Amino acid sequence: MVITATSGTRGAFMGKNWHRQDIIAAVRKRGSSLQRLGKEHGFARDTFNKALTARFPNAHAIIAEFIGVERHELWPQWYGPDGQMLFSARADLHTRMTLQVA
Repeated sequence: MVITATSGTRGAFMGKNWHRQDIIAAVRKRGSSLQRLGKEHGFARDTFNKALTARFPNAHAIIAEFIGVERHELWPQWYGPDGQMLFSARADLHTRMTLQVA
């Protein structure tokens, strides 16, 4: 079974993130769990579970590599095709406010 991101409305190449249960299933099909994967890489036991719904670039890279896909395929709303993190409107606002203060 091949899981692909569907096209979304947030940009030309931005699709919908994989569902968290699909990611968990893909990791399990490869013979591991998110907790075990995190522990093997020195993360706290719940970090990889949190990474399914929040931005954790290092955890995302490890999960994607383990599954055998690119980060932007799992989380196209957070990463561009080049693998670089996309900024949300909230993050962009924070960056602009920080730059104005400096």
